[in-house]
Amino acid sequence: MQFGAEDPVLLLTHVARHDPARVLRNVEAGRALLAEHRPGEDGRCRTCAAATGGSRQPAPCATLRLLALPFAAHPEYAEAAGERETPGDG
Repeated sequence: MQFGAEDPVLLLTHVARHDPARVLRNVEAGRALLAEHRPGEDGRCRTCAAATGGSRQPAPCATLRLLALPFAAHPEYAEAAGERETPGDG
């Protein structure tokens, strides 16, 4: 059974809350950030170097780790994050 099939108001409320166009814009923005912060040939973030006065962070940079936080419960998250602290962990 499809979500909201028994209650059209529930379905319309869900669609309004999770507007497909907004979701697609969010995905597009996330992909753009991933592309912007991809590592250079030396394995360090090219974008963060400009923000830190030339000190290039090893990939994944803090920006990419912050983008990954919503997926922290995924079993592969810790493996991909390695031994680094999650941004925001004091």
